[in-house]
Amino acid sequence: MNNFKKGRQSPIKVIAGMAILASAQAASALTFNATFGNDGSTGNFSAADISCINSVLSLYSATFTDPITVNVRFNNSASGLGGSSTAIVSDSWTNVKAQLVADASSADDTAALAQLNASPIAGTTTFAFSTANAKALGYTGLSGTDSTISLNAGICFNQHTAAGAAANRRSRAASGGR
Repeated sequence: MNNFKKGRQSPIKVIAGMAILASAQAASALTFNATFGNDGSTGNFSAADISCINSVLSLYSATFTDPITVNVRFNNSASGLGGSSTAIVSDSWTNVKAQLVADASSADDTAALAQLNASPIAGTTTFAFSTANAKALGYTGLSGTDSTISLNAGICFNQHTAAGAAANRRSRAASGGR
């Protein structure tokens, strides 16, 4: 499990990856260590932007049960809508499957385990996954940033303000509603 590398993932994949961190049971065990900055192309997030991000992180914390801390860096960016870079770890299929079995704690986990192949998919011998998922499975010794998420606050958060919503309505009206 020493093969760490950075991989580029879409924001949707990052969110989907967070969704499989644990079974969805009401508890408050998942913790986010979120830091905020910029990529050098623009200023920092506003207090309202940070509050919005923290409210989403709170939703995940209240939903997932694994007692882990996920280290996420949020950067404001002037380029596009955003993007992400997620730390990846790899391990043998045998070890990953053993971790899945050891981590199983619900009927849903048991049902999922019943669907796993005895041997790796397509004959591969290693399985790559995010460090956040590795933490959820009980892997230890993982440090550093699990994911860096870049968002263009000028676009992503603009429609959540009164001025942004008004500007969006004006733009949609000018374009015939498109």
